[in-house]
Amino acid sequence: MSDIAFRPVMTSDLDTVSCWLSAKHVVEFWDTSSEHKRDIDIFASGRKEASSYFEGRFHYWLALIEQVPFAMIMTIQEMLNEERPRIKTAYLSNTGNTYSLDFMIGNIDYLGKGLAAQTLDQFVNFFSSEVDTKADTYFIDPKATNVKAKAAYKKAGFKLVGSFKREESMHSIDNIMHFLVKKV
Repeated sequence: MSDIAFRPVMTSDLDTVSCWLSAKHVVEFWDTSSEHKRDIDIFASGRKEASSYFEGRFHYWLALIEQVPFAMIMTIQEMLNEERPRIKTAYLSNTGNTYSLDFMIGNIDYLGKGLAAQTLDQFVNFFSSEVDTKADTYFIDPKATNVKAKAAYKKAGFKLVGSFKREESMHSIDNIMHFLVKKV
């Protein structure tokens, strides 16, 4: 089991993250739009300007092993009054805060090493103890076609509870999302 550290994405990380976002294994499943990349830049610079990408609500985290960045996790708090697929509303926390996550291993040297589940499990523990102690529910919703991600998320303790159709999908052919939930 590797010792994984987490920290927010900083301006010094932007070249690395940009490189990851252009990698074939990332482009297939991630939003690599200029609007999303701009939001990451704005976040890394301290959100000193407004962002139109999800109203600037995403936070971006790096996962590192021995100071080497290898993965990125996006977090966004699920708010009670926002529109979302019905299945997500049914699983919102009644006692704390709920966060949606997006996850990628960007550094190709760390692909296929069995780190995804471990990283997500450790990130949820880190986030719940260091960032938001009221966070007790986590959502993750990979595309149905992303079989490897779903397996890793299950191994990290997420439970598959259903699926939904993403209306504003980047790829209209594969807009069915699997919906997984982890309670801590």
